[in-house]
Amino acid sequence: MDIAIKDFTGYIYVMSTKENIESIRKSEFNLNNDSFKNIRKESEHDFNIRYNSKTYFSVKQIKVESVSSVKIYSNYSGNNLLVLREEK
Repeated sequence: MDIAIKDFTGYIYVMSTKENIESIRKSEFNLNNDSFKNIRKESEHDFNIRYNSKTYFSVKQIKVESVSSVKIYSNYSGNNLLVLREEK
């Protein structure tokens, strides 16, 4: 998947519904040569959001610096939701 963003520094999160958390956790997500890391429970990166009347949970994350576009590679075949959190 390709994402166009403008000079973004922060975190990109892979989000999942409760039903798909384990399959996403077991899947690989990569940005360039870096792998997304699993979220540790009760860390600052462990959160959920509501989107389209569903709750999505943070499952994986990667930190990026000054990117203007990203191309994420994954062996996960289902749909997923990405959230970007700007670092302040």
